[in-house]
Amino acid sequence: MILQDIIKLRSCREWLSTLPVFLLLIAVIIAGNSELIHARLLNVGEALWHDYFVLRADMPTPDCNPDPDLAAELNRLEAESSTVEELADLFEAEPFNRQAAQISLQNSRRLCQEKHNLAGKNQARVTSAVIIFRTLETSVAGISLFALEKQRMILILTIFICAVTCTFKQHHIAFRPVITKREHIVSTLAQLLGNVVLLLSADSYRNSIYQSATVVDHPEIYLLLIVGFACLSATNLYQLIKPPQYHGAHKSSDTLLHAILSIPLYIYMSFFVACYFFFIEHHQAGPAIFFSLLFDQAGLFLNIGLYIWVGMLLKRTQLGDLVFKTFIPWRMSPEILAFVALIVMAVPTAYTGASGIIIIAMGAIVYEELRRAGARRQLALAATAMTGSAGVVLRPCLLVVLIAALNKEVVTDQLFSWGVKTFMT
Repeated sequence: MILQDIIKLRSCREWLSTLPVFLLLIAVIIAGNSELIHARLLNVGEALWHDYFVLRADMPTPDCNPDPDLAAELNRLEAESSTVEELADLFEAEPFNRQAAQISLQNSRRLCQEKHNLAGKNQARVTSAVIIFRTLETSVAGISLFALEKQRMILILTIFICAVTCTFKQHHIAFRPVITKREHIVSTLAQLLGNVVLLLSADSYRNSIYQSATVVDHPEIYLLLIVGFACLSATNLYQLIKPPQYHGAHKSSDTLLHAILSIPLYIYMSFFVACYFFFIEHHQAGPAIFFSLLFDQAGLFLNIGLYIWVGMLLKRTQLGDLVFKTFIPWRMSPEILAFVALIVMAVPTAYTGASGIIIIAMGAIVYEELRRAGARRQLALAATAMTGSAGVVLRPCLLVVLIAALNKEVVTDQLFSWGVKTFMT
């Protein structure tokens, strides 16, 4: 019953867009934790069984003879050496040394016996408990390696599923939302043209890769690029054929300028890039090549997606309300409350560097509480924007550490000292 109630909370279209992304993000979390879990399992295995790394795989029985007949082997070697006496003068080969050959055979027998003893001890130590544990450990290792290899595919699936969802719901980032039919037609036509351009570029990129003599790494990426842009183009075409109904739009807002402003920003970027590569560089695969560079840092961008997801989950909790309820008895003025909110929100930002999470999780609450306290709209908006960004300059934010690591002319102490001054001003 509980599961049925959860399913009824969303429509089929919403489940088709949210459930795949949810599963992909869960896969990223499992993949990230599987590396740590695997390292801990290796430590546990070494603590339980000495030299566990040797027990991780079955050691085969050596194929050498641990107890050979040395006399027979010496006679065989001596007979083989006599067959090349005719060529001895040409190669100046030394005569057969029976004593040296005997010492060599004895050493080989000793090494073979050691291998057999090691294999026997290894096989004797492989108990049912070892088999169960190493099966678990190697399975976790396999999951970790598989997820690491498929990071690019997970990222591209996440991007295009979210892009198709944004296209259907018209939630792309633009200067202006779509509120009239003219804006819908202009925006959708521009998106269709931009996505078709990217589709042609992706197809050209795939053909050029397969026509080259180099080994094709991650071939599924090139196919998914084509499929993704084809799905976006098909979505735009469907929206043109069956446009949604727009009611209540003001006549003065239905202008060509407003329609142009409703075009998503990524379409403008695709137009500029396509014009440069198509007409100046004469390189059709250029836009797709630069777009595919995104997948070289797949782990980083997947972590950004997880950060945003964490912010959205925190937004659904009562954490922000509980924090601000502690300040209600103080009856602070709007200005002081804005300063306190800035201080409180700067601390988690400084320790995580995730300014976007703070804005997503706490931004609306900060704005509403400041307005409830009597703050001006400009002050409430400014405080909301600064709550998630001001803490970035404080110690020990990792963003400042990364900047100092990339720029050899400054150190973290200098950046953090100026960050405190910037924060206080």
